Amino acid sequence: MVASFQPLWFYADSYITDLTEPRLGPERSRYLYPARSVVETGAIVAAGSDWSVSSMNPMLGIEVALTRRSPTAEEGPPWIPGERLDLETMLLVYTRNGAMAGDLEEETGTITVGKSADLVVLDRDLFEVPPEGISDARVDLTVFRGRIVYRR
Repeated sequence: MVASFQPLWFYADSYITDLTEPRLGPERSRYLYPARSVVETGAIVAAGSDWSVSSMNPMLGIEVALTRRSPTAEEGPPWIPGERLDLETMLLVYTRNGAMAGDLEEETGTITVGKSADLVVLDRDLFEVPPEGISDARVDLTVFRGRIVYRR
């Protein structure tokens, strides 16, 4: 079993503040999008998007999972900060765990000899930028099944 989250929703937009939290109340609202709590149970967590109603860009989802703020927010407090996740976890959630969710872990999801070389090279080291800068990362190179399919 794999828990699937859409991290781009992990912040308090008007849908949350105007519609959801007023009806659930503060006690139950604390459990909205409990990604960290689920990860801490040892569950396998994967991430994706609600494309076409939200962006499929994983950099946006990763940033929001780390900050629990809108990717367009200049500043402000995180929403339910105890549910923020770290970068290493989010990279696993989008790669290895995503492959597991699709029953493809023998073929892809990690950089391993014998697996399909499916990867991207970014223009920056995500571990060297502040969480708020992750969505600014751009893809320099995409390799799919061992072949370069995109070069910026």
